Parts: sequence; structure tokens; C-alpha cells
Amino acid sequence: MKFIQKIKEHLNIWALLSIIFMIIILIPNLLIAFNLFTEPTEDWAHIKEHLLRNYINNTLILISFTALFTMIIGTSLAWLITNYRFPLRNFFKWGLILPLAIPAYIGAYTYQGMLNYSGIIQRTLRHEFDIHVTSQKFFNIMNIPGAIFIFTIFLYPYVYVITKGFLENQSASLYENARILGAGPFTIFFRTGLPLSRAAIVGGVVLVILEVLNDYGVVSYFGIQTFSTAIFRAWYGLRDLDAALKLAGILMLIVIVVLILERIVRGKRSYSYSSANFRQIEAVPIEGYKKWIAFAYCSIVFGIAFLIPLLQLIYWSFMTYEKIWSSEFLSLVYNSVFVASIAASIIVVMALIVGNYTRLHKGLFTKVAARIVTLGYSIPGAAIAIAVITIFVALDRHIASLAQFF
Repeated sequence: MKFIQKIKEHLNIWALLSIIFMIIILIPNLLIAFNLFTEPTEDWAHIKEHLLRNYINNTLILISFTALFTMIIGTSLAWLITNYRFPLRNFFKWGLILPLAIPAYIGAYTYQGMLNYSGIIQRTLRHEFDIHVTSQKFFNIMNIPGAIFIFTIFLYPYVYVITKGFLENQSASLYENARILGAGPFTIFFRTGLPLSRAAIVGGVVLVILEVLNDYGVVSYFGIQTFSTAIFRAWYGLRDLDAALKLAGILMLIVIVVLILERIVRGKRSYSYSSANFRQIEAVPIEGYKKWIAFAYCSIVFGIAFLIPLLQLIYWSFMTYEKIWSSEFLSLVYNSVFVASIAASIIVVMALIVGNYTRLHKGLFTKVAARIVTLGYSIPGAAIAIAVITIFVALDRHIASLAQFF
């Protein structure tokens, strides 16, 4: 009786809707997982023997170096902005987030356009300085190092924002005690700041890795073979849905490994401060040439990651305004805004329902529900897309057979 009563207490409209959302999210992921154990096709045997190692190597290289460089840039910028005052600090505090406004594939297209033979850089060298570049290797970014550069400059704000938000809520007494003990700026950063903000840094880096694994535009445009391009190639090129699902399954395994490593590295550390002693960090002014070094560093990152590509895009828009501005362009804008608005609205409603359910009822089930709902962001979109297509293809076959029967 107590068990039935407990079920009645927990079974309400919030619980039912949360369970429905969980099922919707779980079905594509379970389909991908089960497909790993199905009988392989000839195309999959060819991919496994000749291409799979290249996919794994390229993917691991991209996520490893992008994670490293975004961690260095994002953490160093967050430390500078939080702890020191220098020229235009208040502007950079928010301006360094702006690169997130430019999708990585747009950034890749922009930099390739600026660096190629007819781009503004080589054209200026030829016309203004009479410098003719005989080798294009230096200006070629359509390779793995170029993709790492693109991902780094447009994704570092993930690490910057999360780390800055964490550092701003730390107690100033921690760093003051370190200074009293004779620690210099670099010692305080490496011995106090980094250990304290480890969880925030790791969380930001994991978001960057998930974005790189999700990306299709940059790697496809640069001609780099990764899992995301391989999934679409297997589906659209080979017309082999099973091979595409197996690639999606391996990509899912990589994501799971990344998330497990994130939990291990982050650990279970938590810090608390008594309300009487807690005092937020106050930025201290930098004197002399050091303030200009900090200003130059922030300016270079801001310029490369946002200002330069923005100016180039504005220039191109004025050049092609008359050709591009048409009913077809307006239709593309409408479709993009419409799809984004509907998707965002559905996501907000789902998040509010599940969030309210986990708030009202504490327990193991609610924790599992919250984990499953957030699983959608962890699994790359290419993997989910191919699973959803598979489900609807199967439904279409059953509906067609039923239609013929009736």
C-alpha cells in the first residue's frame, strides 16, 4: 500500500511529461548503441579496414589540440580580466565573448577567403608592397592545423565565460594570503587559481570538445575526414544506413569516454566560505608596460576572433548586396529564424517541465531524468540525426504496408 501511495504521489502531469521526453531522447541513442552489435555490411568492412583509423586519428587530433589551446587562451583571459585592471578592461570583459556569435564554419569560410590568392591579404601584398607569393603553403589553412586554429579562436569563449564566472565568485582572502606568504603573480596563478578553477576549466573544455565533435561545416569545407563527415558520406554517398549508424555509435563511445574523463579530472571538489569572511576579488591595477602587454594580448585575441572576420563579412555584404538581396535570400532567412524559434521554444518548454519535476521530487529517478535529458547535448548532432532518420524510415515502411493492406 505504501508503495502504491508513493507512486500516486510522484505520478503527476510533470512526471508523465518528463517520462515522455526521456523516451523521445533515449530511443535514438539506444538505436545507435544496439546497431553496434548488428551484422556488418560490405561497406562497413571497407570503412573499418581502410578509413576508420584515419577518422579516429583526425578526430582525436582536432579535439586534443583544440582543447589544449582553448584552455590556455580562455583560462589566461579569464584570469587577467578577473584579477587586473588595464586599458579597456571593461570592454574586453564582454567583448571577448563575441566570437561565439560567429559560427565556426562561417569563420572558416571568412579566413579562407581572406588568405587565398585573391583574398585581401595576398592582394595587398602584391599591389601595395609588390610582394608576390610564390608558395601558397603559408596561406593555406584548409588542413588540420587550420581547422584547429578556427575552432580555437571561435570556441575559446566557452572556457573563458565559465572560468571567469567561477573566479569572480572566489574569496579575495585566498589570493591575499598567498601574497602575504611571498607568492608572486605566476605562483598565485599556478598554485592557487588553477587548482581552484579546475572544475570550471574542465567543464568549459568539455563543451569545446563536444562542439568540435558536432561540427560538420568546418571539416567538410576543409576536406578533413572525421566522424561527422564520414557519417554523412556513408548515408548520402554509399546509401548505407547501417554503416552510418556504426560510425555514429563509435562517435557516441568517444563522447562517453570524454564525459567519463571529465568526471575523473573534475572530481568531487567543492569549496565553501563563511558569510562573515567572504569577500569578492577586486581587480588590482597593472602598472607600467605590463598593462600594455595585457591590453595587447586581449586586443589581438579580440581582433583575430571577432573584429577581423566581422569587418570582412561586412565588406563582402556591401560588395554583393544587389546580387544576394532577393526573395530567395529572404526565404532562407525566414526558414532559419522559423526553425530556430520553434526548436528553441520546444527546448525551453521541455527544460522547464523536467526542471520543475526534478525540483518538486528529489530522488534517484529525478537525477536519472535530468541526466538523460542533458544527454541530447552530449551526443553529436550527426549521430542523433542518422538515428532519427532510421526511425522514421522504419515507420514509413510500416505505414506503407498498412496502407496497402487497407
